[in-house]
Amino acid sequence: MAPPPQQNLFSQVDHLIQQAIPLLGEAYAFSQVVGHILVAANQTSGPPPTYYIGEDLNSPTAPAPQAPAPQSPAPVPIAVVGDQAGGLALTGTGYEVFIGLAGNPIATVSGSYAGGAPVLNGSSSVNAGGTNLPVAGQGSPTAVGPITDVVDDGVYMGTDVSQGTAAKHTLYNVAGTGSTWDADGGDLTSGVAREVNGVHYDWQGVSYPAAAFPMGPSVQEGVKELVRLIAGKKGTFAIMGYSQGAIVTCKAWRDEILNPNGQLHDRIDDFIAHVTFGNPMRCPGIANGNGLAGIDVPKERDGWVTGGIAGPDALTPWQTMPEHMDFAHNGDLYAGCPTGADPWTNESEVGAMETAIYKMVQGELAGQDSIMLEIGKLLTDPFGEMVPLFEALINGLQFAVDGSPHGYEDCKEAAIKYLKNRGAMVPARTA
Repeated sequence: MAPPPQQNLFSQVDHLIQQAIPLLGEAYAFSQVVGHILVAANQTSGPPPTYYIGEDLNSPTAPAPQAPAPQSPAPVPIAVVGDQAGGLALTGTGYEVFIGLAGNPIATVSGSYAGGAPVLNGSSSVNAGGTNLPVAGQGSPTAVGPITDVVDDGVYMGTDVSQGTAAKHTLYNVAGTGSTWDADGGDLTSGVAREVNGVHYDWQGVSYPAAAFPMGPSVQEGVKELVRLIAGKKGTFAIMGYSQGAIVTCKAWRDEILNPNGQLHDRIDDFIAHVTFGNPMRCPGIANGNGLAGIDVPKERDGWVTGGIAGPDALTPWQTMPEHMDFAHNGDLYAGCPTGADPWTNESEVGAMETAIYKMVQGELAGQDSIMLEIGKLLTDPFGEMVPLFEALINGLQFAVDGSPHGYEDCKEAAIKYLKNRGAMVPARTA
Protein backbone atom coordinates (compact mmCIF):
# COMPACT_ATOMS: atom_id res chain seq x y z
CA MET A 1 0.00 0.00 0.00
CA ALA A 2 1.36 3.48 -0.95
CA PRO A 3 2.24 5.91 1.90
CA PRO A 4 -0.13 8.86 2.45
CA PRO A 5 0.61 12.07 0.49
CA GLN A 6 1.60 14.05 3.60
CA GLN A 7 4.21 11.42 4.45
CA ASN A 8 5.71 11.79 0.98
CA LEU A 9 5.79 15.58 1.43
CA PHE A 10 7.55 15.31 4.79
CA SER A 11 10.05 12.89 3.31
CA GLN A 12 10.83 15.27 0.43
CA VAL A 13 11.23 18.25 2.77
CA ASP A 14 13.49 16.26 5.06
CA HIS A 15 15.58 15.17 2.07
CA LEU A 16 15.95 18.79 0.89
CA ILE A 17 16.95 19.91 4.37
CA GLN A 18 19.58 17.20 4.60
CA GLN A 19 21.01 18.36 1.27
CA ALA A 20 20.81 22.06 2.19
CA ILE A 21 22.61 21.82 5.53
CA PRO A 22 26.03 21.13 4.00
CA LEU A 23 25.45 23.86 1.39
CA LEU A 24 24.51 26.37 4.09
CA GLY A 25 27.61 25.40 6.02
CA GLU A 26 29.76 25.91 2.96
CA ALA A 27 28.07 29.23 2.20
CA TYR A 28 28.68 30.40 5.76
CA ALA A 29 32.32 29.35 5.58
CA PHE A 30 32.69 31.15 2.25
CA SER A 31 31.07 34.30 3.65
CA GLN A 32 33.49 34.21 6.58
CA VAL A 33 36.46 33.99 4.24
CA VAL A 34 35.19 36.79 1.98
CA GLY A 35 34.19 38.90 4.98
CA HIS A 36 37.57 38.62 6.63
CA ILE A 37 39.29 39.49 3.35
CA LEU A 38 37.12 42.62 2.94
CA VAL A 39 37.71 43.69 6.54
CA ALA A 40 41.45 43.12 6.33
CA ALA A 41 41.70 44.98 3.02
CA ASN A 42 39.69 48.03 4.14
CA GLN A 43 40.18 48.44 7.87
CA THR A 44 42.94 50.65 9.21
CA SER A 45 44.08 51.42 12.73
CA GLY A 46 44.57 54.83 14.23
CA PRO A 47 43.11 58.18 13.23
CA PRO A 48 43.29 59.56 9.66
CA PRO A 49 46.16 61.95 8.79
CA THR A 50 43.83 64.95 8.87
CA TYR A 51 43.21 64.26 12.58
CA TYR A 52 46.58 65.79 13.40
CA ILE A 53 46.07 69.08 11.56
CA GLY A 54 45.98 71.77 14.19
CA GLU A 55 47.34 69.50 16.94
CA ASP A 56 50.50 70.27 18.86
CA LEU A 57 52.54 67.15 18.08
CA ASN A 58 54.98 68.03 20.86
CA SER A 59 52.21 67.66 23.43
CA PRO A 60 51.92 64.22 25.11
CA THR A 61 48.13 64.41 24.84
CA ALA A 62 45.71 65.69 22.25
CA PRO A 63 44.73 69.33 22.82
CA ALA A 64 41.56 70.01 24.75
CA PRO A 65 38.57 71.29 22.78
CA GLN A 66 38.40 75.03 22.45
CA ALA A 67 35.69 76.75 24.43
CA PRO A 68 32.49 77.27 22.44
CA ALA A 69 31.84 80.73 21.10
CA PRO A 70 29.64 82.96 23.26
CA GLN A 71 26.00 82.01 22.94
CA SER A 72 24.58 85.46 23.78
CA PRO A 73 22.16 87.28 21.46
CA ALA A 74 23.59 89.37 18.66
CA PRO A 75 24.54 92.93 19.78
CA VAL A 76 22.14 95.83 19.54
CA PRO A 77 23.43 99.20 18.27
CA ILE A 78 23.31 102.22 20.53
CA ALA A 79 22.30 105.70 19.50
CA VAL A 80 25.07 107.86 20.95
CA VAL A 81 28.76 107.36 21.63
CA GLY A 82 29.23 110.82 23.13
CA ASP A 83 30.49 114.06 21.70
CA GLN A 84 33.94 112.69 21.10
CA ALA A 85 35.60 109.29 21.14
CA GLY A 86 39.35 109.26 21.14
CA GLY A 87 39.43 112.92 20.07
CA LEU A 88 37.40 112.27 16.90
CA ALA A 89 33.84 113.60 16.73
CA LEU A 90 31.14 111.10 15.74
CA THR A 91 28.38 112.56 13.60
CA GLY A 92 25.51 110.97 11.75
CA THR A 93 23.94 107.59 12.46
CA GLY A 94 24.87 103.92 12.31
CA TYR A 95 27.68 103.89 14.89
CA GLU A 96 27.56 100.56 16.68
CA VAL A 97 29.59 100.18 19.85
CA PHE A 98 30.05 96.77 21.50
CA ILE A 99 32.13 95.41 24.33
CA GLY A 100 33.64 91.96 24.83
CA LEU A 101 33.66 88.76 22.81
CA ALA A 102 29.91 88.39 23.31
CA GLY A 103 29.30 91.79 21.71
CA ASN A 104 27.24 93.34 24.54
CA PRO A 105 26.09 96.92 23.84
CA ILE A 106 27.66 99.73 25.89
CA ALA A 107 26.60 103.32 26.53
CA THR A 108 29.88 105.20 26.44
CA VAL A 109 33.55 104.75 25.62
CA SER A 110 34.71 108.03 27.12
CA GLY A 111 35.14 107.18 30.81
CA SER A 112 36.44 104.62 33.24
CA TYR A 113 33.26 102.59 32.96
CA ALA A 114 31.39 101.28 29.94
CA GLY A 115 27.65 101.09 30.49
CA GLY A 116 28.24 100.86 34.22
CA ALA A 117 30.68 97.94 33.94
CA PRO A 118 34.45 98.42 34.23
CA VAL A 119 36.58 97.59 31.20
CA LEU A 120 39.44 95.64 32.67
CA ASN A 121 41.20 93.14 30.47
CA GLY A 122 42.07 91.90 27.01
CA SER A 123 38.74 90.16 26.51
CA SER A 124 36.92 93.51 26.71
CA SER A 125 37.29 94.75 23.16
CA VAL A 126 35.33 97.85 22.14
CA ASN A 127 34.42 98.48 18.50
CA ALA A 128 32.45 101.21 16.80
CA GLY A 129 31.00 100.73 13.33
CA GLY A 130 32.95 99.66 10.25
CA THR A 131 36.72 99.95 9.71
CA ASN A 132 38.55 100.49 12.97
CA LEU A 133 40.11 103.77 14.03
CA PRO A 134 41.12 103.82 17.71
CA VAL A 135 38.67 105.26 20.24
CA ALA A 136 39.05 106.00 23.97
CA GLY A 137 41.31 103.52 25.72
CA GLN A 138 40.75 100.85 28.31
CA GLY A 139 39.81 102.22 31.72
CA SER A 140 40.13 105.93 30.92
CA PRO A 141 39.69 108.34 28.01
CA THR A 142 42.61 109.13 25.74
CA ALA A 143 43.09 111.20 22.63
CA VAL A 144 44.82 108.47 20.71
CA GLY A 145 43.77 105.16 22.38
CA PRO A 146 43.87 102.35 22.89
CA ILE A 147 45.65 101.95 26.21
CA THR A 148 47.18 98.48 26.35
CA ASP A 149 49.13 96.57 28.91
CA VAL A 150 50.35 92.99 28.47
CA VAL A 151 48.00 92.26 25.59
CA ASP A 152 46.30 94.27 22.88
CA ASP A 153 43.05 95.33 24.51
CA GLY A 154 41.44 95.66 21.10
CA VAL A 155 39.85 99.10 21.29
CA TYR A 156 39.01 100.47 17.86
CA MET A 157 36.62 102.83 16.14
CA GLY A 158 35.01 101.15 13.20
CA THR A 159 33.82 104.02 10.99
CA ASP A 160 36.53 106.02 9.27
CA VAL A 161 34.91 109.44 8.98
CA SER A 162 38.13 111.10 7.81
CA GLN A 163 39.59 108.81 5.18
CA GLY A 164 36.78 108.11 2.74
CA THR A 165 35.65 104.63 1.73
CA ALA A 166 35.93 102.02 4.46
CA ALA A 167 37.70 98.72 3.90
CA LYS A 168 35.52 95.61 3.77
CA HIS A 169 35.94 91.91 4.38
CA THR A 170 35.10 89.41 1.64
CA LEU A 171 32.38 86.82 2.21
CA TYR A 172 32.64 83.62 0.14
CA ASN A 173 29.49 81.45 0.02
CA VAL A 174 29.22 77.88 -1.29
CA ALA A 175 25.74 76.55 -2.07
CA GLY A 176 24.36 73.10 -1.38
CA THR A 177 23.73 70.19 -3.75
CA GLY A 178 21.89 71.14 -6.93
CA SER A 179 21.97 74.89 -6.27
CA THR A 180 24.16 77.85 -7.17
CA TRP A 181 25.87 80.52 -5.07
CA ASP A 182 23.55 83.26 -6.37
CA ALA A 183 20.28 81.27 -6.37
CA ASP A 184 17.40 83.72 -6.00
CA GLY A 185 15.76 82.39 -2.86
CA GLY A 186 16.86 78.85 -3.69
CA ASP A 187 19.88 78.60 -1.42
CA LEU A 188 20.21 79.73 2.16
CA THR A 189 23.78 81.00 1.82
CA SER A 190 22.86 83.42 -0.95
CA GLY A 191 20.01 84.81 1.15
CA VAL A 192 22.36 85.43 4.08
CA ALA A 193 25.04 86.92 1.82
CA ARG A 194 22.56 89.38 0.29
CA GLU A 195 21.69 90.70 3.74
CA VAL A 196 25.28 91.40 4.81
CA ASN A 197 26.67 92.45 1.43
CA GLY A 198 27.74 96.09 1.19
CA VAL A 199 27.95 96.91 4.91
CA HIS A 200 31.03 95.14 6.22
CA TYR A 201 31.48 92.65 3.36
CA ASP A 202 31.92 92.34 -0.37
CA TRP A 203 30.06 89.21 -1.51
CA GLN A 204 31.92 86.67 -3.66
CA GLY A 205 30.14 83.45 -4.61
CA VAL A 206 31.87 80.16 -5.42
CA SER A 207 30.85 78.32 -8.59
CA TYR A 208 31.25 74.54 -8.59
CA PRO A 209 29.28 71.52 -9.91
CA ALA A 210 27.27 70.89 -6.68
CA ALA A 211 26.61 67.40 -8.10
CA ALA A 212 24.66 64.79 -6.13
CA PHE A 213 26.68 61.79 -7.36
CA PRO A 214 29.50 61.19 -7.31
CA MET A 215 29.88 63.99 -4.82
CA GLY A 216 33.61 63.65 -4.17
CA PRO A 217 34.84 65.17 -7.45
CA SER A 218 32.27 67.95 -7.09
CA VAL A 219 33.59 68.80 -3.62
CA GLN A 220 37.16 68.78 -4.92
CA GLU A 221 36.22 71.26 -7.64
CA GLY A 222 34.56 73.46 -5.02
CA VAL A 223 37.64 73.46 -2.79
CA LYS A 224 39.87 74.23 -5.76
CA GLU A 225 37.72 77.18 -6.82
CA LEU A 226 37.39 78.57 -3.28
CA VAL A 227 41.16 78.40 -2.81
CA ARG A 228 41.69 80.14 -6.14
CA LEU A 229 39.33 82.97 -5.24
CA ILE A 230 40.80 83.55 -1.77
CA ALA A 231 44.36 83.42 -3.08
CA GLY A 232 43.49 85.97 -5.74
CA LYS A 233 42.15 88.62 -3.36
CA LYS A 234 44.10 90.05 -0.45
CA GLY A 235 42.48 91.00 2.82
CA THR A 236 40.25 89.61 5.55
CA PHE A 237 37.52 87.13 4.68
CA ALA A 238 34.75 84.84 5.95
CA ILE A 239 33.41 81.61 4.42
CA MET A 240 29.92 80.08 4.51
CA GLY A 241 28.54 76.76 3.21
CA TYR A 242 25.34 74.74 3.23
CA SER A 243 25.31 70.91 3.17
CA GLN A 244 27.69 69.89 0.34
CA GLY A 245 28.90 73.48 0.35
CA ALA A 246 29.81 73.06 4.03
CA ILE A 247 32.02 70.11 3.08
CA VAL A 248 33.80 72.43 0.65
CA THR A 249 34.33 75.19 3.22
CA CYS A 250 35.40 72.73 5.96
CA LYS A 251 37.99 71.08 3.74
CA ALA A 252 39.27 74.46 2.60
CA TRP A 253 39.56 75.61 6.23
CA ARG A 254 41.18 72.45 7.59
CA ASP A 255 43.33 71.31 4.67
CA GLU A 256 44.34 74.61 3.07
CA ILE A 257 44.10 77.36 5.73
CA LEU A 258 44.77 75.69 9.10
CA ASN A 259 47.16 73.11 7.68
CA PRO A 260 50.79 74.38 7.85
CA ASN A 261 51.31 72.79 4.43
CA GLY A 262 48.09 74.20 2.97
CA GLN A 263 47.96 76.56 0.00
CA LEU A 264 46.34 79.31 2.09
CA HIS A 265 48.14 78.88 5.40
CA ASP A 266 49.79 82.26 4.93
CA ARG A 267 46.28 83.76 5.01
CA ILE A 268 45.24 82.27 8.36
CA ASP A 269 45.36 85.68 10.07
CA ASP A 270 42.95 87.04 7.44
CA PHE A 271 40.33 84.43 8.32
CA ILE A 272 37.56 85.91 10.54
CA ALA A 273 34.50 83.60 10.47
CA HIS A 274 33.03 80.33 9.20
CA VAL A 275 29.28 79.65 9.04
CA THR A 276 27.76 76.28 8.06
CA PHE A 277 24.26 74.84 7.83
CA GLY A 278 23.65 71.06 7.95
CA ASN A 279 27.38 70.36 7.96
CA PRO A 280 28.32 66.71 7.19
CA MET A 281 31.74 67.41 8.75
CA ARG A 282 30.42 68.84 12.04
CA CYS A 283 32.57 67.99 15.07
CA PRO A 284 30.61 65.64 17.38
CA GLY A 285 28.98 67.46 20.27
CA ILE A 286 29.70 70.99 19.00
CA ALA A 287 27.28 73.35 17.24
CA ASN A 288 28.30 76.90 18.16
CA GLY A 289 25.68 78.49 15.94
CA ASN A 290 22.76 76.82 17.68
CA GLY A 291 23.12 79.06 20.75
CA LEU A 292 22.83 82.14 18.55
CA ALA A 293 19.66 80.72 16.99
CA GLY A 294 18.19 79.75 20.37
CA ILE A 295 18.13 76.00 19.67
CA ASP A 296 19.78 73.14 21.53
CA VAL A 297 22.85 71.28 20.33
CA PRO A 298 21.62 68.06 18.62
CA LYS A 299 20.87 65.43 21.24
CA GLU A 300 22.17 61.86 21.35
CA ARG A 301 20.77 59.39 18.85
CA ASP A 302 20.68 55.62 19.37
CA GLY A 303 22.57 56.31 22.59
CA TRP A 304 25.50 58.04 20.86
CA VAL A 305 26.77 61.62 20.63
CA THR A 306 25.98 63.01 17.18
CA GLY A 307 28.25 64.68 14.66
CA GLY A 308 28.65 64.99 10.91
CA ILE A 309 27.98 61.90 8.82
CA ALA A 310 31.55 62.16 7.45
CA GLY A 311 32.64 60.33 10.63
CA PRO A 312 36.46 60.12 10.66
CA ASP A 313 36.62 63.00 8.17
CA ALA A 314 34.73 65.36 10.51
CA LEU A 315 36.48 68.35 12.06
CA THR A 316 38.17 67.65 15.39
CA PRO A 317 37.54 69.83 18.48
CA TRP A 318 40.80 71.73 17.98
CA GLN A 319 39.88 72.37 14.33
CA THR A 320 36.53 73.84 15.42
CA MET A 321 37.55 77.32 16.52
CA PRO A 322 35.10 79.64 18.34
CA GLU A 323 34.55 81.60 15.10
CA HIS A 324 33.18 78.42 13.47
CA MET A 325 29.36 78.58 13.65
CA ASP A 326 27.66 75.28 12.84
CA PHE A 327 23.87 75.35 12.71
CA ALA A 328 22.66 71.74 13.17
CA HIS A 329 19.15 70.40 13.73
CA ASN A 330 18.03 67.34 15.64
CA GLY A 331 17.18 64.61 13.16
CA ASP A 332 19.37 65.95 10.36
CA LEU A 333 21.00 62.78 9.00
CA TYR A 334 23.93 64.71 7.56
CA ALA A 335 24.77 66.88 10.57
CA GLY A 336 23.35 64.64 13.33
CA CYS A 337 24.75 61.17 12.66
CA PRO A 338 25.23 58.95 15.80
CA THR A 339 29.01 58.82 15.35
CA GLY A 340 29.94 58.79 19.03
CA ALA A 341 32.38 61.25 20.61
CA ASP A 342 35.43 59.79 18.82
CA PRO A 343 34.62 58.87 15.21
CA TRP A 344 38.31 59.24 14.25
CA THR A 345 39.36 56.05 16.07
CA ASN A 346 36.18 54.50 17.50
CA GLU A 347 33.04 55.37 15.56
CA SER A 348 29.84 53.67 16.69
CA GLU A 349 28.65 50.76 14.54
CA VAL A 350 25.46 52.51 13.49
CA GLY A 351 27.43 55.68 12.72
CA ALA A 352 29.97 53.70 10.69
CA MET A 353 27.17 52.22 8.56
CA GLU A 354 25.74 55.67 7.85
CA THR A 355 29.23 56.99 7.10
CA ALA A 356 29.70 54.11 4.64
CA ILE A 357 26.63 55.29 2.71
CA TYR A 358 27.97 58.86 2.78
CA LYS A 359 31.33 57.70 1.42
CA MET A 360 29.61 55.68 -1.30
CA VAL A 361 27.77 58.86 -2.37
CA GLN A 362 31.17 60.58 -2.43
CA GLY A 363 32.34 57.86 -4.81
CA GLU A 364 34.52 56.01 -2.27
CA LEU A 365 33.75 52.29 -2.16
CA ALA A 366 36.82 51.04 -0.29
CA GLY A 367 38.86 52.07 2.72
CA GLN A 368 38.05 52.91 6.33
CA ASP A 369 34.30 53.21 7.04
CA SER A 370 33.55 52.25 3.42
CA ILE A 371 30.67 50.17 2.12
CA MET A 372 33.07 47.31 1.35
CA LEU A 373 34.28 47.28 4.96
CA GLU A 374 30.71 47.26 6.28
CA ILE A 375 29.78 44.37 3.96
CA GLY A 376 32.81 42.46 5.22
CA LYS A 377 31.80 43.07 8.84
CA LEU A 378 28.24 41.98 8.07
CA LEU A 379 29.46 38.75 6.47
CA THR A 380 31.76 37.87 9.35
CA ASP A 381 29.30 38.80 12.12
CA PRO A 382 25.77 38.90 10.65
CA PHE A 383 23.98 38.74 14.00
CA GLY A 384 26.17 41.34 15.72
CA GLU A 385 25.85 43.77 12.81
CA MET A 386 22.09 43.34 12.38
CA VAL A 387 21.05 45.76 15.15
CA PRO A 388 23.17 48.73 13.99
CA LEU A 389 22.09 47.98 10.41
CA PHE A 390 18.42 48.27 11.37
CA GLU A 391 19.14 51.43 13.40
CA ALA A 392 20.85 53.01 10.39
CA LEU A 393 17.95 52.02 8.13
CA ILE A 394 15.41 53.47 10.57
CA ASN A 395 17.36 56.73 10.80
CA GLY A 396 17.46 56.96 7.03
CA LEU A 397 13.73 56.25 6.68
CA GLN A 398 12.83 58.84 9.32
CA PHE A 399 14.94 61.43 7.54
CA ALA A 400 13.41 60.51 4.16
CA VAL A 401 9.88 60.92 5.54
CA ASP A 402 10.69 64.26 7.19
CA GLY A 403 13.32 66.16 5.22
CA SER A 404 12.71 69.35 7.23
CA PRO A 405 15.66 68.82 9.62
CA HIS A 406 17.98 69.69 6.73
CA GLY A 407 16.24 73.03 6.13
CA TYR A 408 17.70 75.96 8.07
CA GLU A 409 15.56 79.01 7.38
CA ASP A 410 14.98 79.30 11.13
CA CYS A 411 18.73 79.94 11.56
CA LYS A 412 19.06 82.53 8.81
CA GLU A 413 18.57 85.62 10.97
CA ALA A 414 21.05 84.41 13.59
CA ALA A 415 23.66 83.83 10.88
CA ILE A 416 23.08 87.32 9.45
CA LYS A 417 23.48 88.96 12.87
CA TYR A 418 26.60 86.94 13.64
CA LEU A 419 28.31 87.88 10.37
CA LYS A 420 27.39 91.53 10.79
CA ASN A 421 28.74 91.48 14.33
CA ARG A 422 32.01 89.82 13.31
CA GLY A 423 32.34 92.20 10.39
CA ALA A 424 31.97 95.18 12.74
CA MET A 425 34.26 93.83 15.47
CA VAL A 426 37.22 92.70 13.36
CA PRO A 427 39.37 95.29 11.62
CA ALA A 428 38.94 94.92 7.86
CA ARG A 429 42.05 94.76 5.70
CA THR A 430 42.40 94.81 1.95
CA ALA A 431 46.13 94.13 1.80
